[in-house]
Amino acid sequence: MFEAVGLPPREQNTKHMVFFEALAACKDKTDPDWTFASAGLLALRLVDHWKLVGPPLMDPEAISIKSCRGAIMDLAPEDPSRPVLISMVNTMQVLREYDATPILPKLLEYGLILERHFDRMSLAADVYDSIIHHAWPGADNVVVADALERRALAYRKAGDLDEAEQHSAAMTRVARAVKDRPRELRGRLATTTVVMQRGDLDAADKMAAAIVKDATKWERKAELAKALHTRAVIAIRDNRLDDGISLAHQALRLAEDPMDRDRVLSDLAAALTKAGAFDAAADAFAVIALTATTAEVRQSASANLVVIAARAGDEAELERARARLEGLELPPELRLNVMIESARGLARFGRSEEATELLADATSQARELGFEAALSEGSELLRHVAANNPALRDPARSNAAPPEVAAEIRELLTAAKASADRPVS
Repeated sequence: MFEAVGLPPREQNTKHMVFFEALAACKDKTDPDWTFASAGLLALRLVDHWKLVGPPLMDPEAISIKSCRGAIMDLAPEDPSRPVLISMVNTMQVLREYDATPILPKLLEYGLILERHFDRMSLAADVYDSIIHHAWPGADNVVVADALERRALAYRKAGDLDEAEQHSAAMTRVARAVKDRPRELRGRLATTTVVMQRGDLDAADKMAAAIVKDATKWERKAELAKALHTRAVIAIRDNRLDDGISLAHQALRLAEDPMDRDRVLSDLAAALTKAGAFDAAADAFAVIALTATTAEVRQSASANLVVIAARAGDEAELERARARLEGLELPPELRLNVMIESARGLARFGRSEEATELLADATSQARELGFEAALSEGSELLRHVAANNPALRDPARSNAAPPEVAAEIRELLTAAKASADRPVS
């Protein structure tokens, strides 16, 4: 269905190389990752071969079925992917004749588990590609739109902005075809995020403002919260910190999904940090530490601890925050931000040579990825370091957060602490 949604034609994805790579990384078959990757690989290949072979493949005694079921049953009972994969195989055997439509939602659920529960975005992306490949044009538009949204996110995290933009635009087209306004808005927001990452903040803000207007008109609260959050991030990157804090606060009040609230709070904390409101920012990060449900948000919070240490002028905490990130594979944009903010702190502490080396690496990576905003910020900081600008060593100035923002964050922290202390029944 790639061509049907306006994406360039590509070969059928029956190899699932990322799953083979996961297997190759295992020491032996006793490695837990071996069972984890085997179950997913055999299930995905079963769907591919079902399309080619048809009913004979679904015979209970067929080797493919036995192998796939055996691998799935080897998963730990508490593994959330286990019931999803079992249900998918059961559905295929009941149908016998190839019909992907009933199993695509199960594939999407499996992809989301890989992405959010196991933090295996590359494997999840392969599953999303399978959904797009097996979908029937016109019949599976909703699940295809969701798969395109997740695939676009995977491309953005990998730094492939061209593919991310193509998949976001495809999602918008698919959603419009079935008059699905929430997904249309999310598709447009995904495209806006790509424009923002490329560094065209004015264009991105205009796009986000239009989405805010449409979400308000169409009474789509969840998408309005996402759009306000996007505008907040754009304002923060444009150093319009008061606007960023205000927009993030509005988004936080509207957001209902826990993961969305975590992301908004993380970016609000980042804006407070840049504004010098370190106490409120620290409270926000404390909330995230207690409530974050995904590795993505925890990584972002950990990265922002580098920012707060660098800007607050705490050299010991900067080193601790950087050490906590060692060995983690951060998304390119987050990685670049950590490098630039680390260099800012190093320059403040008189470690100009280390700062210069880090900024040279950051600007090189930003140029290669096409991340213009990061390139501009890193290059400007590099010029100041090279000129030994005394302003870089100025002591950090601590400011107060807007009272209503600080009060709401304190309430969230109190509630999070109470929830963490509550015994599990």
